[in-house]
Amino acid sequence: MQKPRNPADLLGLGKEAALIRLLRACGADEAYVTGNASDYDKFMALAAAMPLCEGHPLGDEVNERLNDATGVSVPLCPHMVKRHWDGWVEAYLYGGSASSTSSGATCPLCSPAAPQIWRQGDLTPLPDPIGVLAPDLTSWSVALEERLSDGMPALFLLPDDYAFVRPNPYHVGLAVGKIFQGEALTKVEGDLLVTQALRIWGIALSCRGEGDTPALLLRGGDPSAVISLLAYLDASHALPSMVWMPHELVSAGTVSGLYGCVRTGYAVAATDTAEDIEEKKRIYAAVAPIGRAIVLVEW
Repeated sequence: MQKPRNPADLLGLGKEAALIRLLRACGADEAYVTGNASDYDKFMALAAAMPLCEGHPLGDEVNERLNDATGVSVPLCPHMVKRHWDGWVEAYLYGGSASSTSSGATCPLCSPAAPQIWRQGDLTPLPDPIGVLAPDLTSWSVALEERLSDGMPALFLLPDDYAFVRPNPYHVGLAVGKIFQGEALTKVEGDLLVTQALRIWGIALSCRGEGDTPALLLRGGDPSAVISLLAYLDASHALPSMVWMPHELVSAGTVSGLYGCVRTGYAVAATDTAEDIEEKKRIYAAVAPIGRAIVLVEW
């Protein structure tokens, strides 16, 4: 069997059907898919697509094949093209040791910042002092927005029983006032505050102008409630670039593709075994299209 000439030849770029589908799904020009572009340019196009399928079995396979061939363990991405290409040259043209080119496990430029994690119980602390009803609501809204840290996505864990409730200032104000008085909220009031908080965060995050970078991550929730929530945020001009991670991965297909800025993904818990993770990848690959961002979050 003839030895591959370079990493692009190793992966079968321009011939491998799965990679052709991936590059087309990610918007690559046909010259870099099956056309006459150089092997290096085709490899660069693949590198640009790799971050879009993070965690997908196809992306894992590409990285494993490159790692086995060159020893460069950092995942392929636009910033690491030269390192992978030079690793091949070192290992196969100059007879160097593949392991000598091994580097860190992640690309520092592609590694997302750890998200801030918020739960329903984090929405109730109020700033002090609190005045009458209207200032209560204003102070609560400002305090929520101030909790967002620049450059860090916000991960909100939806309550398992969350049901969409359309908020309005009057009823939100009443609920905030009850919190100040130390009174327990009803189920509807709790859901109302969740929706209002996500609206406040959505508007703030949409104004950051960070393009396609997911600024809001949602974990859990019933698909029908999430769809109603997304429709409300979109109508309120409060729908930022975001990812929804359902508890049941088969639900990802329900929301995937509904809005251009809403992607779907899955979470990996710290307690997951390697078998658990592989099973999640397998299920997700069956229900979500290639090219959707996949977010792996541990907590």
